[in-house]
This record gives sequence, structure tokens and C-alpha cells, in this order.
Amino acid sequence: MFADAAIGKVPRYFPPKLEWLQAWALLFRCHLTFSNYLGYVKTACLIVGTDVSIFGHPGVGRAKLSIKKAAQFTPRPKMWIRREKVAAMLEWARGHTQFESFAMLFLLAYSFLSRLPSEALPVVAGRGTALDAQSVLWKTDTEIILDLRVRKNTNGRCRITRSCLCSEAAVTCPFHVLGPLVDACPEGQSLFPGMNRASVLCALRCLLEKVGVEKAGCYGTHDLRRGHALDLQLAGAPLFAILEAGGWRSPAFLKYLDLHQLDRDLVVQSHVAESSSDEEV
Repeated sequence: MFADAAIGKVPRYFPPKLEWLQAWALLFRCHLTFSNYLGYVKTACLIVGTDVSIFGHPGVGRAKLSIKKAAQFTPRPKMWIRREKVAAMLEWARGHTQFESFAMLFLLAYSFLSRLPSEALPVVAGRGTALDAQSVLWKTDTEIILDLRVRKNTNGRCRITRSCLCSEAAVTCPFHVLGPLVDACPEGQSLFPGMNRASVLCALRCLLEKVGVEKAGCYGTHDLRRGHALDLQLAGAPLFAILEAGGWRSPAFLKYLDLHQLDRDLVVQSHVAESSSDEEV
């Protein structure tokens, strides 16, 4: 679309010319976003079997650097939607039924540390059988399970399991709150029909405002995932447990945590490990 609008229709898009990429760079405020989009174009070149050397050209590197130096992008400060906020939204929504499904969706995203647009929003009800769907939520007698056909940064399927958490907080127990929703929905049917990214974000900020959260308009759906990761961290969960809870396989999950708290936690853990070793010896 950019090539058609800015350069005019050309008989061959791939590989792109250097001047095209440099002109395209002027549309970006964040150099990291530009790098991601370059990656998509490079992938397209590989798919059609054409040369990709242009992406290593110094001119492309200078284009990235110019975006960074322009400093037109200010990252949003880290924010966390922790369990108490999720619980407050659920309780408020019980008296305002038009928001109840949204609150359930936010509990799902929080409980399974899932990406809301691509993993929680498209979820369908399952019965434990294989379904051709991106996200399937189903339950056994003791657990509720989220099966993901594709997850970012992984090569295959991902399964995340949760059991009853009523002893910690009954109002946010995924098994007993989300379980009845799954039971009441026919197999393969969407649990959250009629919702889209815009309506979900609007509802999230509205609910946060209703329960008294300051700067509610600054929160995003990713903050649900980040909030659960922080709750696990502050509860003393070791890093491997946080990785397992979120279905993560790389250190990328660290961006969801309070890194200052994490630094303190790691120091404490290392001293505890040393003390244990001394006692055993």
C-alpha cells in the first residue's frame, strides 16, 4: 500500500529498493516498530525467493538511527492490573450486567497471562476434544485449561492449566468463575462474541475508572498480563514458576516484572541457596 501510494504502482515489489525503505522510515516514530515491519518485508522476500541483502545495507541502518534520534516516541510507563483490580472489576460488573462479559474476559487474560487480542478474545468453549481454533478453554473435574494453537515466540502449541484458587481469592478463581461460563457455552462457540479490540480497551478503562483506579485512561490490556506476573513475583514465586505460569520459554517475560524488586529477590534467593548449602555440608 505504501509503495502504491508514495511511489506509484511498480511491476515488482520485491526486493524493495533502498530509497523506498528510507522513505517508508519517515512514517515511523519508533525505530523498534520500523525494525519489526522490515522483518515482515524481509520474510515476504524469503517466501518469494528473492534477494534480501538490501536489509543489511548501511542506509537502512541509518534510517533506523534517524528515527531513534528524532525521539518522537515516548514509551508508555509500566502499569500493572493486579488481582485486586481484577476482583474489583468483577464485583462491580455483577451489578452492571452490560460489563459482565468484559470482566470475565479480563479475568481470563489475567489468570492465564494471555495476550488479550490474539489469545483471550478469540477463545471458544471446548470439551477436551481437538478443535480447529486458535484458543480453546475447557475444563476437567479439577482444572480449567487454555489450549493455544499458536503462541508468539513459540514453535508449537501451548497448554496452560489452572486449578481452584478459592483459598487465595474466590472472586478471581478461574476454575469456579470461568468454568460455569465454559459449561454454559456450546462446544466451539465463542465465549466473547461481538467484542473487538476497540470495545475491549474502552470497557477496560471504563471499568477501572468505575472502581476508582487513578489514570484509568492510561491502562492497556497488556497490563493484565503484566499484573499477574508481578503478583507472582511479589508472592515469592521463583522465576521458573513465573515462566511456567505464563507459558514463556525465553527471558522476554522479564519486561512484565518490577525489575528493581526482581533484583532484590534474586539477591535474597542466592543467599538462601548459599545458607542451605552450608547447612547441608
